[in-house]
Amino acid sequence: MQVKNGDTIQVHYKGTLSDGTLFDSSEGSEPLEFKVGEGRVIPGFEKRSYRYESR
Repeated sequence: MQVKNGDTIQVHYKGTLSDGTLFDSSEGSEPLEFKVGEGRVIPGFEKRSYRYESR
């Protein structure tokens, strides 16, 4: 089932700069949880979440 607006999802993430420098990560902690479509995360991150499939 594809992720859609209103779904609450949990994801682990790793944020890097174009040169590969790590600036943020959820490694070693709880995954980021948010409701898709509420605009609570950066737009590009939320847009990519629609590619995931829910479990």
